[in-house]
Amino acid sequence: MTKEEMLQLADLIDLRLEPIKGQLSSIDTRLMNVERTQETMDKKLTKLQLKVENDIQTSIKITQDGHKDLTRKIDAAINIEERVQLLEADVSAIKLQNRQQQN
Repeated sequence: MTKEEMLQLADLIDLRLEPIKGQLSSIDTRLMNVERTQETMDKKLTKLQLKVENDIQTSIKITQDGHKDLTRKIDAAINIEERVQLLEADVSAIKLQNRQQQN
């Protein structure tokens, strides 16, 4: 193969590689866009995670504390109601004894 034939062959190969080079360039551009989009999504996800950790978890904690406080108050009210019922029974017994003594 002569030098001239080799140069022609190299030119032919370069000519055939041009569309592939264009496609690779297009793929590189699209890949860079995907990477930028991923970076943007990562930033948004980080912000969302921080919001969940700071805002929502705080709200959940406040709600949980309120629920615990409400439960304690209900338990206290039930205890008071039970004591009132016992006192009512004692008063009824005393009234009954008084009536029996008066008769």
